[in-house]
Amino acid sequence: MKPPFFIEDIIIRKRIVVFWKLFYVVLLFSGFIMLLVIGTRLSEESINTNTIYTIAASDSSIDDKASANAVCTGISDQDIINSNLDSGNTVKLCAGTYEINGHILPKTGSRLIGVGDGSIINLNNVSIEMIDVSNVEIDNLKLIGTSKSAVFIACYRTDIAEVNISNITCQVKGGDDFTIYGNGNHRLSHIVFNTCAALNPDGFGFIINGEGTTPMVEDVTFYKCTVENAGVAATRTGDWVTGIDLAEYAFLSVARIQVIDCTVNGSWESAFHMETAPEKSAIVITHCTATNAGLKNGRAVYGAGFIIDGTDDVILNHNAGSNNHIADFRIWNGSSYDNYTSRQDEILPADSIKKVTTVSQGNCRGTIVTNEIYKDLLLFSFDGNPVNQQIELGGYYTSNDGNTYIFNKTKVTAQFVDYAVMRLIETSPDLTSEITHNVSSLMGFHFSINLTPLTMSYFRGAISFMTISTSIFHWMSRLGYRKKDQKWPLEAADMREKC
Repeated sequence: MKPPFFIEDIIIRKRIVVFWKLFYVVLLFSGFIMLLVIGTRLSEESINTNTIYTIAASDSSIDDKASANAVCTGISDQDIINSNLDSGNTVKLCAGTYEINGHILPKTGSRLIGVGDGSIINLNNVSIEMIDVSNVEIDNLKLIGTSKSAVFIACYRTDIAEVNISNITCQVKGGDDFTIYGNGNHRLSHIVFNTCAALNPDGFGFIINGEGTTPMVEDVTFYKCTVENAGVAATRTGDWVTGIDLAEYAFLSVARIQVIDCTVNGSWESAFHMETAPEKSAIVITHCTATNAGLKNGRAVYGAGFIIDGTDDVILNHNAGSNNHIADFRIWNGSSYDNYTSRQDEILPADSIKKVTTVSQGNCRGTIVTNEIYKDLLLFSFDGNPVNQQIELGGYYTSNDGNTYIFNKTKVTAQFVDYAVMRLIETSPDLTSEITHNVSSLMGFHFSINLTPLTMSYFRGAISFMTISTSIFHWMSRLGYRKKDQKWPLEAADMREKC
């Protein structure tokens, strides 16, 4: 006959094992719930949750006025616009003309959008100013009137990032049309000009400028931007006006500037320009066209389609120039300029280790710049239709972009609407294969997944949570069975003695 204490001990152990099994099931279930939350976030991230305020102009249609949240009077319309441009808000301007005699001041996290050339902002010696603000979008507007700088992006007290200017037609007189302005030791980064037009400006079409000690401008993209007759009119603001100036201020530091499929037709001095004094690195100008530069009545000093500093890190690929006064391409060699007529492609400086590949597959065009550890992809749609094209990489790479993770070995599937700029870092084949297998088995993605940094951290947390849970269960189970194996002989002996 077995003693009662022995039976109770067995029952207790069984209950412990059952408890740990149930605990493991709960942990595993929690992990799957976290993955489900991630899936929900993926769908939410594609939805714009901003509050949208619709504003009508004094001359908007009756229907637009009836449906708008507010109607402007045609006097100081910026007051109504600015009062709604709070963080997280989107202000949509209906078709009509808005009279602006004070600066339009978007706040961090705000959007100002229109309906295209029908949404007209008439600037009266003022600007759309984005000073010390980040995560701002200006889209689908037409600008007219007068301004020293129609669209002005600057930092004076803090770093700024993520400013997107898209589909803006600028016909403003009296100054520069689009300006990036650095100050002091602050940094401006991730600024995009997408399909913007500077038409007959009295100053620069686009300019990166600054003041103070070593202002920094990084990760700027000009895509499909157009400049017509910069500084050509008698009302020009200076004698050294160029179309697109990528580095003007002498103490400026610019890095990772990409100019893709842009056109300058007509400029007082050069079309695409950079000064020699600023510090420049990773500048890429690809598939751009410069015509009729140097219209300075025979007095042009620069007067070329492309003025390039050959002593800094600059890539020219698949560009074209014609009818430029001095030359299509002028490259600074350290002491003077060398002039070229048909020099479309150049890797600078002369001792650069970089290599360039021109992409022309399907409706995808662009450039791949390769050095020993990374590839920079600068791609765009040739015909305006969405791109879905596999691009051969010839190695193992993964993106360092916070929103994209690529684990598809030697080819990347380029999927975008207008353009794509991405840096791929070289990755070992073993790591790439392992990550691909794990992600495929867990999430069903075989080539790439697109997650924001926050969602990616949730994903990693869920996987870690489930892994730790499995380890705990495995350890506790082994511990429980070891205890049973160790105690059973002793308890059996005790039982025999007591019997």
